[in-house]
Amino acid sequence: MKHMKSIAAGIAAMTTLALNSSVQAGTIIGGSSLLTAGYVTQLESWLGEGPLALTNIFTKDVDGTTSADWHNAVDQRGRTISIFEIVTGLPGTQVIGGYNPQSWDASLGTYRVTTADADRTAFIFNLTTGVMQQQCKSTDAFTCGFDDAKLGNRQTYNHINYGPTFGNGNDLYVNSALSDGYSYNYAYGDSVGALGHGSANGLDSDPSDYRWVSIQALETFIIAADIETSAGPTTLPESGALALFGLGLLGLGLMRRRKAVGTVS
Repeated sequence: MKHMKSIAAGIAAMTTLALNSSVQAGTIIGGSSLLTAGYVTQLESWLGEGPLALTNIFTKDVDGTTSADWHNAVDQRGRTISIFEIVTGLPGTQVIGGYNPQSWDASLGTYRVTTADADRTAFIFNLTTGVMQQQCKSTDAFTCGFDDAKLGNRQTYNHINYGPTFGNGNDLYVNSALSDGYSYNYAYGDSVGALGHGSANGLDSDPSDYRWVSIQALETFIIAADIETSAGPTTLPESGALALFGLGLLGLGLMRRRKAVGTVS
C-alpha cells in the first residue's frame, strides 16, 4: 500500500508538471478576435508579469449585448483586462482598453475609490499605438494636471448602465449599449500633463475629438496564473499522457512483483 501511495504521488506530480508545462506565453482561453501574440507580450510588459493566461469571459454580441450583460459576466471575477476595437475620425481602427486590478461590481453604483497610492495600479492603454497611461498617484500634480491627482483615487466607475469605465471624467468610458464611448483624461496620466485634457489626451491618437465613432468589438479577460486554475482540467499533451501511462504500467509491474515475492516467502 505504501508503494501504491508513492506511485500515485509520483503520477500526480507528473500530471502537475505536464499541465504547467503546457502554459505558454500568450495563452488565450476561449479565443479572441482582437488579441495578438504581440499584444499579449505588450500587456505582460506593462503588468510586469508573465507568461499570462487570459480567459475570455465576455465577448460583445453583434445582436445587442448590453452593459448589464457585461456586468453579469465580469462582476466579482477578480482582476480583468478589457479591450475594444474603436473607430475614430482617423482611417482604420484602434484597439484600446484598460486593466482593472480589482473586481468589477455594479452593486457599487459609483466609483471604486483607491485612497492609497499603492492601490492605484490600474492603467488604460492603446495597443495599436503602444500608449499606456497609469492611474494618477497623489504626488502626480503636474503629470496628471493640477488637482486631478486628487481624483486619481477614482479607479473605475461601477454602474449597471456603464460598460468598462475607468477614472473620473471619465478617462475611458463605454456606454450601456457597448457601442460607443470616449477617452477624456482626469484620473489617469496623459501625454500633455497640466497643459490640457480631453481631445488632446493622447490615448486614442485622434486629436480632433475625444469621442469615438463606434465600438466594433469588445472583450474582457480574467488573468490567471496557469491554465489549470483558470479553466479547470486541461487535456494533457500526447507526450505527457504517454508518460503517465508508462508510470501506471511501472506501478502495476511493481505491485505484481511484490505479490510474487510475498507468495514465495
